[in-house]
Amino acid sequence: MDKILSLIEKRRTSWDAAKAFLDAKRGTDGTLSAEDAATYDKMEKEVTDLTRDIERLQRQDEIEKMLNQPTSAPITNIPGKTGDKADEKTGRASAAYKKAFWDNIRHPGNPAIRDVLEAGADGYVTKPYATNNLIDRVRLLLASGRQSAPPGNPPAGFA
Repeated sequence: MDKILSLIEKRRTSWDAAKAFLDAKRGTDGTLSAEDAATYDKMEKEVTDLTRDIERLQRQDEIEKMLNQPTSAPITNIPGKTGDKADEKTGRASAAYKKAFWDNIRHPGNPAIRDVLEAGADGYVTKPYATNNLIDRVRLLLASGRQSAPPGNPPAGFA
């Protein structure tokens, strides 16, 4: 890195010298003599050569950094966990769902817990209902004498 910085500084001073030379040697009509043009071309070539050297060294640094990176994920305290977002589970397999499930078993009726449990796999959210409404609808079905609703036609009150 120090070599790159020194080359960048050298290129800067060479370019400044080339510009100063060009400004000093221009004639009244704005042209250079053949001898001065050849000298300026040498100075400009030195700047472009330094630029190529700098770019080459920067590419070498990038390749070295790439080759020095680890080839696999390091072993952590949790085997099998790499820390990627892809490792996090969603839906019913998520940690939030698992925690909410067991909290609901311990303390039934908490609305915050119910919200997490209603979100199914892949973000599917079930239609919210109250337990009393469900019981009333089941009693209504039983009272009407139907064992089950015909396919595709929900019973009254279920739509």
